[in-house]
Amino acid sequence: ENNSLLHTLDVEHYNGYINVYVLTLWIHYLVGPWLQESMQRTLFSPRNRRCPSCK
Repeated sequence: ENNSLLHTLDVEHYNGYINVYVLTLWIHYLVGPWLQESMQRTLFSPRNRRCPSCK
C-alpha cells in the first residue's frame, strides 16, 4: 500500500510540474509580446526619439 501511495504522490507531483510548466509557457506566450512592446516604448519613448510606430 505504501508503494502505491508513493506512486500516486509522484504522479500528482509530476502533473503539478506539467501544469506549472504549461502555465509558464502560456504566460510567456501571452505576456512576452506585450512586455517587449512596453520595453520598446520605454526605450524609444516619443519624448526621447520620434519613431513612426510610437504614438
